[in-house]
Amino acid sequence: MSISFYIRLLLAASLLFTFPARAQTAPALDEEGMLMISAIQKTMQQDYRGAENDCTRVISINPYNTDAYLQRGVIRRLLGNEQGAYADGQSAYTIASGQLSKNPRNPEAYHQRGMAARLMGNYALAKQELRTSLELGGDPDWKNDLRDTDLEEKASRGVRPQ
Repeated sequence: MSISFYIRLLLAASLLFTFPARAQTAPALDEEGMLMISAIQKTMQQDYRGAENDCTRVISINPYNTDAYLQRGVIRRLLGNEQGAYADGQSAYTIASGQLSKNPRNPEAYHQRGMAARLMGNYALAKQELRTSLELGGDPDWKNDLRDTDLEEKASRGVRPQ
């Protein structure tokens, strides 16, 4: 499942505390889902070590969870661990490529490959993959990832945004 799914689920869960009558319609989460939500919460609270540990636990439960590798890669980059971020990007790219071998028109897998390529610093490939995800009908919010990839690429070359 995508990170955006977990964020939407986190927001929905927060509504449960405001509107208890909705509790009956909330989907049940397994340990993997709960850990992903915890990792996102910890990332937002800047508890990067805790978030990294949660993502590692998700990967131990499901070594094919592309989103866990992507999230952990971002966290590792925030912690200054560029090698770890790159390795997580490689893992995510490989898993998403496997998904595309089964369904070559899967916009989420292209999006995941784009985000993985971004973690690896391959901005041209990242933008290509993200464009393909959008062309295949992916989430319109992914345009933000394409824009951010372009900005990150420029920043990596020392170009300041105008």
